[in-house]
Amino acid sequence: MSKKINTLWVEKYRSADLNSYVGNETIKTTVDKYIKQNDIQNFLFYGPAGTGKTTLAKLIVNNLDCEYLYINASDERGIDTIRDKVSSFAGSASFAPLKVIILDEADFLTIQGQAALRNVIETYSRTTRFILTCNFVERIIDPLQSRCQVLKIVPPTKKDVAKHLNWICNEESITHEINDLVPLVNQYYPDLRKCINTIQLSTVDGGANDLYLKIDQSILVSSNYIDKVINALSEGSKHNKIDCYNDIRQIIADANVDDFDDYPLEMVIDNKDITLSNSDVINDNIKIYDLDERQDSVKEISGDTSATLGEITSEEYHSTIKAEKPIKVVRDLATKFNIENYTKKLNIRSINDNEKLLEFYVSKYPDEFNRKSRLFLSELKRVIDRPRNASMLELSGVGFTTYKSTGVKDFYQYQYQITNFDKIIEFNGHYVIKFKANVIVNGIYLLEKYRLDELDKKYEKKERKN
Repeated sequence: MSKKINTLWVEKYRSADLNSYVGNETIKTTVDKYIKQNDIQNFLFYGPAGTGKTTLAKLIVNNLDCEYLYINASDERGIDTIRDKVSSFAGSASFAPLKVIILDEADFLTIQGQAALRNVIETYSRTTRFILTCNFVERIIDPLQSRCQVLKIVPPTKKDVAKHLNWICNEESITHEINDLVPLVNQYYPDLRKCINTIQLSTVDGGANDLYLKIDQSILVSSNYIDKVINALSEGSKHNKIDCYNDIRQIIADANVDDFDDYPLEMVIDNKDITLSNSDVINDNIKIYDLDERQDSVKEISGDTSATLGEITSEEYHSTIKAEKPIKVVRDLATKFNIENYTKKLNIRSINDNEKLLEFYVSKYPDEFNRKSRLFLSELKRVIDRPRNASMLELSGVGFTTYKSTGVKDFYQYQYQITNFDKIIEFNGHYVIKFKANVIVNGIYLLEKYRLDELDKKYEKKERKN
């Protein structure tokens, strides 16, 4: 039976040997030496997406006399994967002289998983080698990096990318001009994988097996515009700020990013559990008010803290607040999953003075300490495909009290009325769920409100005594 040919060009033309691997000549020389010895070091390959990290890892194991295990760490990222799959494979008997474990996208491994991996690497060092790949090497703990040869996968030049794409077009007998590839390479460089996928998408059948390349400019959405913005910001610090601003706007426009909301960011609410039981935290944030009525003060002793009329002790304020998440959501109907329970942060963007854009950031990866998060993400993926009539998106109001938030002082209360669901996008490892809302309460300072309420109570007591 003949082997089925892969219809995905990105897999069909994945390099099978070092001669066809694009770029990184120095690394190819090093790897070739190890392959000839049929033994390798523990490797950590890092670099931008689509530049050949996974291809190089698979190329190595396919050219060694070895057994290998491939794990995508973005799907299996917890300590259980290391204990069960990795340790079991490394400790099992093998007829091959070497075993290799590929941990793709290792920067998604949890800290606990990375810590456990250190011991596994050392325990089975005589029989097993590890190849780790990642986009962000700074997310790999130092002890794990020190156990590997860390190699940066440098993107091939634009010329090499264009030559490789031209070769693929010739192999597929696609009628094209070299200039047809220029906008594609300029837009997606250095992501070779996306370039190949776009060529396959843009191949048109002209009939009688006549294939030609027709690239729709509207589909060329840049994936690395964020890196370009960061570079523009770093360069802009040396030049005119207005020119820098105009450059960034042009980068966003050239990237054709439809999901970018050009609304100014007002504040960022961190949705971690908050506790106000520590009196020092409150004492650092509560202002002691100096009122003209101090001569009528009524001393109240609470532990070693005294309060006069118009002053607020940390114990008094803490007694009114329980430890809880800052973001509160109002619903007309109950739902199985509440998005605020899985929200990492909430961005508030200003459309105008009365209308805001609320962005709930939910991690794309389940929390290994919360089994419900996996069920929630499964439900959210279904909602993304069919957002209409999704109960988890039927919010009527959102409110929160600021505490250690970005862009606003502590202990201010905000409330918004949801007008409509906007959209869900994927950004930097998160699902961003967006709603438009009208302002109901726009920053009431709770400590001032509490102070006034306390004054009213004390004046009422004083008047009753008189």
